[in-house]
Amino acid sequence: MDSGDKPFRANDEAGLLMPDIIYHWEDLHHSSFIAFTAEFARINGTLPLPPQTAIKGELTAQVNHGRWLVQCPICPSAAYAPREVPLFYCVECGSKENAGYWYRVIYPDQKRRIEALLLKRPAVLPRSAANRNWTPGETIADVERDNIAHGVGI
Repeated sequence: MDSGDKPFRANDEAGLLMPDIIYHWEDLHHSSFIAFTAEFARINGTLPLPPQTAIKGELTAQVNHGRWLVQCPICPSAAYAPREVPLFYCVECGSKENAGYWYRVIYPDQKRRIEALLLKRPAVLPRSAANRNWTPGETIADVERDNIAHGVGI
């Protein structure tokens, strides 16, 4: 895996040299989220997917355990949030509450700062970092305050 500008962890106990980043769909999968969704729909015999131009509504991505996720607003399904084509269609319920349209995935304006602050928090493995979390509505000041309260720098 080419890490580009992604720092690798020095003491990788599992021996997997995973980059220490906040993960998106593309960091862990070989196909796009749209290609995955289409294949999932084909295999499960669900209705054809709407075209990528059929977009209605927005969902804000959140960080959960070091992963950018987008959560279906109706069912308990969630997926890694795609960075390259920020669209979401629930493969579990078919986004029926959204008339079967794709949602646009929105990232916070201060995404890079949020990631930088969260990456200061320790993690055993980067993509299951239990203390690297951010939810919409949390401010930079909130994340900094949490870091300071737990002895982590800002």
